[in-house]
Amino acid sequence: MQWLAIQTQPLLTARCNLLLTEITMGGTLEHAREIQTMIGEVRNHATVLEFFHLPDVKAWNEMIFISMGDQAHANRNKGGSTGGMVHLVSGPNSVDGWRTWKLKCHAIGSNDAEVQSILEAEDVNFRAHLLWA
Repeated sequence: MQWLAIQTQPLLTARCNLLLTEITMGGTLEHAREIQTMIGEVRNHATVLEFFHLPDVKAWNEMIFISMGDQAHANRNKGGSTGGMVHLVSGPNSVDGWRTWKLKCHAIGSNDAEVQSILEAEDVNFRAHLLWA
């Protein structure tokens, strides 16, 4: 189920990951029911991957790699946090409308889980670039 979620069913990834953490700390009949429910949902509403040509990409080096990372702080047992990331491969027109800006308030503290999530997303982004090249 975890492999399926990561590879083709992104809406299941958080549920699978949190459930796996709970099961390693002691599985219950309720966990088994949740797994059965998820299997039924996948069978009834499976995501179909679609691959298509990107019309604005004329050469391999025109591909744009975009990575976004986020986190949920202290949402796991024993105060653990969850990180998540999404990676997109697109053409040059994907940067239209994309912008960054200076924040109005000076950040005086760090949010470790947020920084870790963004760092990991950026790391995977560089690996995707390397694989593509």
